[in-house]
Amino acid sequence: MLEARGLGKSFGSARALNGVSLTVAEGEVVAITGPSGAGKSTLLHCLAGVVRPETGEVVLDGRRIDTLPEAAATKLRRESFGIVFQFGELVPELTAVENVALPLLFNRHGKQEAIYADREIVLRDGAVLAGVNR
Repeated sequence: MLEARGLGKSFGSARALNGVSLTVAEGEVVAITGPSGAGKSTLLHCLAGVVRPETGEVVLDGRRIDTLPEAAATKLRRESFGIVFQFGELVPELTAVENVALPLLFNRHGKQEAIYADREIVLRDGAVLAGVNR
């Protein structure tokens, strides 16, 4: 379970989050929608440990993660979170499957193992894979 409790975050005088609380159960799918500038990306970055909230806390499976040292937060993101950025920050030289496989490669899995595992995930979830050898 992922929980946000009373998150607050500002950028200069702009308040991006003001006491936001959210609970996401394991296996639950959640869409965060709203107008530009409403704080959606800031919330997601706080939930994934990319940005530290100024107030409140983020708890993953009973463990507070917003106060982790940077090395531990990086490891957690690499192993536990999948982030799809709104502006498509993919490595253009890689195929869709290779981009999806990057976290496994960063975790020192072999290239073939990472590509095979992620190809299965991408194909299972119905993604269109242009230029991928099957």
